[in-house]
Amino acid sequence: MAIFQFHIRDQHGLVLDEEGIELPDALAAAREALRSAQEFFRDASAPTNMIFEITDETGRLVLAIPIRNHAAGSDEIDLALAS
Repeated sequence: MAIFQFHIRDQHGLVLDEEGIELPDALAAAREALRSAQEFFRDASAPTNMIFEITDETGRLVLAIPIRNHAAGSDEIDLALAS
């Protein structure tokens, strides 16, 4: 298990996740980001151009997930794997 932080980037900048969440791997982190995206878009005022920037416990970017696609009703997501 590892700690992943789910930072949110939008048109106003970056909001840091100071606590993070313990998950088994990056795939589980991607699933958690999508679940969280659904919660954001239940609120009609949620911006449609947010990106989850998911980092590991060392601060290294492991995933960037644009959640605007999810809001548009697409079943596909864009996963940008950091290298």
